[in-house]
Formats: sequence, structure tokens, C-alpha cells
Amino acid sequence: MTNVHQSADLNQMQQQLQALRQSIDGVEGSLGDITLIEERLKELRHSIDNFEGTLEDTISSLQRMHQNDEQFRLLVTNVGDYAIFMLDPEGKVITWNRGARLIKGYTANEIIGQHFSIFYTQEDCKNQKPTRALHTAKTEGVFRDEGWRVRKDGTRFWASVILTALVDEDGLLRGFSKITHDLTERRQAEQALKEHELQLAYEQAARERAEELARLRDTFLSAVAHEFRTPITAILGYAELFRYALPQLDLPEQLKKAVHIISLQSKRLERLASMVLTSTRLESGTLQLELQPFDVGATVAAIVEELQLLSHDAKIHFQAPDHAYIVNGSEAHFEQAVYNIIQNAIKYSPAQSDVFVELREQDGNVVVKVEDHGIGISEKDLPHIGERFYRASNGERLTKNGLGIGLFLVKEFITLQNGRIEISSVEGEGTTVQLILPALQEVSVNT
Repeated sequence: MTNVHQSADLNQMQQQLQALRQSIDGVEGSLGDITLIEERLKELRHSIDNFEGTLEDTISSLQRMHQNDEQFRLLVTNVGDYAIFMLDPEGKVITWNRGARLIKGYTANEIIGQHFSIFYTQEDCKNQKPTRALHTAKTEGVFRDEGWRVRKDGTRFWASVILTALVDEDGLLRGFSKITHDLTERRQAEQALKEHELQLAYEQAARERAEELARLRDTFLSAVAHEFRTPITAILGYAELFRYALPQLDLPEQLKKAVHIISLQSKRLERLASMVLTSTRLESGTLQLELQPFDVGATVAAIVEELQLLSHDAKIHFQAPDHAYIVNGSEAHFEQAVYNIIQNAIKYSPAQSDVFVELREQDGNVVVKVEDHGIGISEKDLPHIGERFYRASNGERLTKNGLGIGLFLVKEFITLQNGRIEISSVEGEGTTVQLILPALQEVSVNT
């Protein structure tokens, strides 16, 4: 509208200039007073000069405006990230830019003249959303929205839309400008972030629940272990008393052996209760070991003798040098670790199998090696062996009893004594476990 008004002003100025020229011609042709005529001519020429200057300025201004309009048109036309186009007052497309073609898929020839409702979903059209958008823009000046829009090929994209009413100086609606931005990637990223946050919240809740269950389990196991220890201690005490009296009693050898087995099994039950209590203390970080020198060979030999007496399904072969192997550790906890390893080798081996126990020194360490030819451990389970309450899948299939804390305790006991455990296994062929502790040199052990 501004261009139209300026063109009218230019025509009017040209008409006024023509009238001035005619006035000059009339004055020059008159026979009046020469001096008066000359003054009038000067005034008229001055006015002509002013009009000519104004006319040149106006022409230059129009040229600049035309140039700016062309630059603006090029800018809008070539924008690729936004669909920028105009609608007539009824909502039909009357302009189309590069961004609109890229986002919506229509060429200018295909879409100009079409109603903009073609970009909406069927559900939105059924709910009169395009009509309401035009009404809001017309009454309030602008309509903003985010929602699904439809491309030419029928696919949907998540769009941010600004629909603005275009009104002239007289207040008449000339149409609408519409700017659309494709926010599909942003929406997908936001949804992925929300899903990730929900997953994190779920995992956090699951962890908290698992921790609570673990606390309840530990409390229960600790209480049960404490309750077991009282009768176990009584049974063990009476069994030991009876065993010490055996030499003075005239009893069959089979009965004497039974008494000895009762004593050993009572110790085993006591050891199991101790394992459960120790497991809860390890998990809570309250277990402290008192380390002092002891002879590993003597400890291992006693364990082999005890387990061989208890076991009728395996033959334990023990190989060790004659001299002592001294380490600085907790003998009671080391004994429990070795007991668990050999007992596992017997448990997970076929009947009448051989279990090999070897004691040696290597690279300044004392090594206790236990080897069996049992069911072995799968590659899938091997990295998890030693985790608390974890049991190998093949052990569960064979319905072997166990709590899944034996190797956990072994690993923790050896680690607390500055040692390490190494496990190698082939499923179906057997397992080798090595307990490795730093050796002490020239240390005397109290016997």
C-alpha cells in the first residue's frame, strides 16, 4: 500500500511541474512590467528546481524500496529450514518458498490455489482445526500451534506453526502469513530423553527395592544363622565329649567312626552358619581380619584329611613338599576358603572321581591349586563366579544344593589377606581354582 501512495504522489508532482512550466510560458508571453516578470520567473525557476530535486529523491527512494523488496523476496523464497508462504483471506495458498517445498513436498504449481487444510490430519480437519486457526489469527492477530502435519506423500511430521493476519492501513484483512518449522527430530530427541529418564527412574526404583530386599534377606539369614549356632554348638560339644571318651569305651569300630562323623558334620554345620554370618558382615563392610603367620601346608593337609573321611564319592590326591609354607593371614578364614574349594570340587564331580590338591611356591607366592574333572563352568557363567548368591546354570540344572555364597566368601577372604583367586574352567571337562597368597620367609610359627 505504501508503494501505491508514493506512486500517486509522484504523478501529482509531475502534474504540478507541468503546470509551472505552462505558467512560465504564459509569463514570458505577457507584455507586463519586465521587472515584475523577471522576479516572477526567478520564483518559478526556484520552485521548479525544488520540485525536480524532490522528484529525483522520490525516484531514488522508490528504486531503493524496489531493490529492498526484491532482496526480501529472494530471502524468503530461498529459506530452506522454514516453510514461509502466504494465504488469501479464505486460507488458500498464494505464495510458496523453497523451505515449504522441502518440508511439505509440494511444488509451487501443485499447491498454489489449494486450501491450507491439506496440511492437516484427517482428525484435525474433522475437528475444524484449520477453520479455528484462521479465526484465531483474524480476531487475535496471530495463531501459534505445535502438532502433527501431513506431507504430500502422506507421512507426518511434528510442526511449529505461526499464522499471522495481514491487515492494511484501512484495517482490511488482506490474507495471512504462515511460518512452519519441522520439529520432528527435536520431538524425537525429547521423547527419547523422557524415555531415558523414565528408564533411569525405573532402574533406580528397582535398585532401591533390590537393596531393601537384600537388607531384609541379610537380616533374616543373620537371625537364622544365630539361631542355628546354639543347637549346633551343643551337638558339637556333646559329640566331642563322646569322641574323647571313646578310647575308654568298648564300642565297635563302626560306632566309633559314626561318632567321629557326627563331630565332623557338626563342625560343618557350624561352618555353614559362620559362612552366612560372615557373608552379611562382608556385604556391610564390617568384617576385619587379624593377620598373623601360619603354615599353609598344615592347614590344607588337615582339611584334606577331614573331607576325605566325610566323602565316599571322590579320591583326594594331595601333593605338597615336606617343608612349611608360611603366609601372613587369617588361618581360620583361609581354612574356610580351602574347605569350600575342595568341597565344591567333590560336589560337582562324578562319583568316584579324582580331585587333585597341590601346594607349591611360585614367584614369591604360596599357591594352593585344586583341580577336578567335573561338570565345569560355562563361558557365560565364568565372569560371574564369585558374585554373592550367584550359582552357575549347569549346577542348578543338576539340582546341586548350595546358597551361592561359597566362592563369594573365598574371593573376599583371599582378597582381605592380600591374595587373589584364579579360576579356569571348560564346561563338561572340569575346573581349576588357584588360591595365591604372598609367602613369608624365615618366620617361625607357634605350634
